[in-house]
Amino acid sequence: TGTATSNGPNTADIQIDLDLAVPADCTRLPNGAQSESFPAVPALASRTSTKDWTVNCSQPSSHQFDATGSVTVTGLATDTNLANNGPINTSGTVTVTGQADIGVSGLTVSAPPTAPVSAPFNVTVSGTLHNAGPVTPVTVDATLDLAVPPGCARVPNSSQSDLGVSLALSTGVPISKMWTVTCSAVGVQNFDGSATVAVNQLHVTDPNAVNDTALASGSTNVQGPADLKVTG
Repeated sequence: TGTATSNGPNTADIQIDLDLAVPADCTRLPNGAQSESFPAVPALASRTSTKDWTVNCSQPSSHQFDATGSVTVTGLATDTNLANNGPINTSGTVTVTGQADIGVSGLTVSAPPTAPVSAPFNVTVSGTLHNAGPVTPVTVDATLDLAVPPGCARVPNSSQSDLGVSLALSTGVPISKMWTVTCSAVGVQNFDGSATVAVNQLHVTDPNAVNDTALASGSTNVQGPADLKVTG
């Protein structure tokens, strides 16, 4: 919206020109400046022009839009002061949001079938991250964890994360973390693995949280020493 005032002393035909500059990932319709003419504007009178553009942006972000406005005399009158005709500039910011349906699938817990008691062995949690869009790529954080039963200890004694993972549309990204486990109790020991993925990108949300977590389990038969004796 732009407003022009005729400072006189004579009546004048004027034209207000408005334009809108959009960021690189945005398009506008119409794709150009817009003008409006006002005939016979009396001295000291004002006229206001409002023009709309339909804007479409492909990337989520805080987008800045820059507007310009100017006025010209179009009739027989002569403008004695061009310095105040513009262009004048102003800007506004619009937050453009997007969605990315991210998820984790195919989780497995890989543990050896057998292990000696009190001896360390490796347990690995693995899965695949995916992005069903529509925003692509999207940045996510993935966290993997391994729960061990009583009588077993894990190193590190915490979850493990991959931060800032970029997920392109329909392209799986494998993730995997390993823990060193030691069990002091004999018998079959069950290990529960989990993986969780979360969006880590400004102005992007996940519309479907159901597939953001996956669970899996594995086991190892922890065996103690046996003192065998043959008699006869």
